[in-house]
Amino acid sequence: MKKSWKRILCGGLSLLMVSSLALEGALRLNGKGESASATADAKIEDVTGKFNTSALREQYFNDEVKTAEKTYETRTVMVTLDGAPIADRTKGNVAEYLNSKDGKEAVAAIASEQAAFLRQLTKTGVSYEVVRSYNTVVNAVAVKMNTRYVSTVKGLKGVDSAVITTAYAEPKTYLTYSTEVVENKTEVYETGIYDSEKYTASYGQGSVVAILDTGLDYTHSAFQNFMSSSVELAWSKNDVADKLNKEDLVAESRSGALEVSEVYVSEKVPYAYDYADDDPDVYPSYSNHGTHVAGIIGGYDGSYTDKDGNLINKTFKGVVPDAQLAIFKVFTDDLDDPDLGGAVSEDIVAALDDCVKLNVDVINMSLGTSCGFTSTDDGDDEGEMLNSVYESIKEAGISLVCAASNDYSAGYGGVYGTNLATNPDSGTIGSPSTYPAALSVASINGQKADYMIANKGGDNESYVFYE
Repeated sequence: MKKSWKRILCGGLSLLMVSSLALEGALRLNGKGESASATADAKIEDVTGKFNTSALREQYFNDEVKTAEKTYETRTVMVTLDGAPIADRTKGNVAEYLNSKDGKEAVAAIASEQAAFLRQLTKTGVSYEVVRSYNTVVNAVAVKMNTRYVSTVKGLKGVDSAVITTAYAEPKTYLTYSTEVVENKTEVYETGIYDSEKYTASYGQGSVVAILDTGLDYTHSAFQNFMSSSVELAWSKNDVADKLNKEDLVAESRSGALEVSEVYVSEKVPYAYDYADDDPDVYPSYSNHGTHVAGIIGGYDGSYTDKDGNLINKTFKGVVPDAQLAIFKVFTDDLDDPDLGGAVSEDIVAALDDCVKLNVDVINMSLGTSCGFTSTDDGDDEGEMLNSVYESIKEAGISLVCAASNDYSAGYGGVYGTNLATNPDSGTIGSPSTYPAALSVASINGQKADYMIANKGGDNESYVFYE
């Protein structure tokens, strides 16, 4: 038996070597036996996207391979059209432009373009269901369809790209426990939130921060009051009612017209809507991550309860405790949803579209895909589409803040056990925080580590960390 296996392995290696030599010979010689130098003027053509690989598979692969290759399924496909979105058609305030004559004509033109695309799609005989449509940060239609027809959609007139949307996993909130008292020389409150007092005189008042996350426990004491006794509000209840009357929000495309009483929670939370489950209820029943993030951004309370349930009679204060918070819930807690706990691109883009229409000041997204890229020049259609969305947000004058990543320390597995300024490692940084239009924000944990001092007191004194 052992000899038989040896013969098979050797035979396989021999065949591999012969195949490699044959390939090398084919590359070095042309059909006339001439060397490659004689064909130096040969031209190489880029055929990316020019051939229907599905058709080639059907034509040349045998039945066993074709059966194994058929992994098609019904998914949501985001189809981006050639026409520019609203945010790219004006350099001014998008909300004001939408209510102008030119803006209304632009909205009508985009709607006409999307309707023309859907008529084309119907003529192809492809079965589909419209999930959402967008016109502000991207001119696109999200349709649910069999993924075998994605290449067909890409070939339709007026289509810029067609991508199967991404699902993002549920964000996690981690508690760290330590018996060691770590000296922390950074300027933080006892809650661990950075003390930003010297960088702001108004603590965020007059601004609205949109939080795209798992929702908000709006009954929590940290979201009942501002820090200052008298705060200048960016959005009053009447302002929100006016926005609902004027703006054609994506939120209303599936839930119907919204009343201000449905989305207005309080002066602290003037707008809240669940884009994952299509209703105005943002109370989280699956994950408290959104509440955690909202507290860091704009929470305020005269006292708080620690991780052990003890009442601490000290002030809890977020970074901008006088800012208003707009809650855009994009992670589902629908028990019947296959993406339970997660978020999908079509809902995130819907929330971003409405963020620009409502004219928020800052958008915070604690979501993404680890080990992200900074460039979309590699043929990544979805990355290119999402990058254009973020660029539109930037052009609208809105600050886009994204979590650097939720996976491990940037120094995970490194020789030092942590990430050093002298030995940086950004390997776990995730997109979209890596895109140029986004500000990537990470958390920092101070920690003690064993070390030795080399050449102490000398010119070349250095610290050597070890485990």
